[in-house]
Amino acid sequence: MLRKNDRTPEKSVVEINTPGGSVQYEIPIVRVADYSLDQLFENRLFLLLPFYFFNHENELDEFNVDEKGAEKFGELYVDIVTRIRNLDDWELSAHSKEVITEQLEKTTKTLVGERTRIIRKIDEIMSGKGQNLN
Repeated sequence: MLRKNDRTPEKSVVEINTPGGSVQYEIPIVRVADYSLDQLFENRLFLLLPFYFFNHENELDEFNVDEKGAEKFGELYVDIVTRIRNLDDWELSAHSKEVITEQLEKTTKTLVGERTRIIRKIDEIMSGKGQNLN
């Protein structure tokens, strides 16, 4: 789940139908909001990284108010991209790193919508201007 609220379930039931009958399994729901950025990396939940900014959805207007807010956003964004790129190849292949970084950019831009300061900051970072990506 990308967003968490009072109605977000802890578990879901999956039913598998086969010619011999059906089986139901109760599975836990993984919610991005349940993990800090450090926990996503520590638990190797790399596929959730493109959705990390859903945890900051309520702060997006603050990030977009002025250049200071955009810089704060940019620092967090650079931290994520740098940490992805600095993963050892045995942890995540070069191709997977690129895919996750691209999806982070696309997902975040979609989430922020028309918040132009944040969009410009993402474009600046991903083009290599301004912030230093290791």
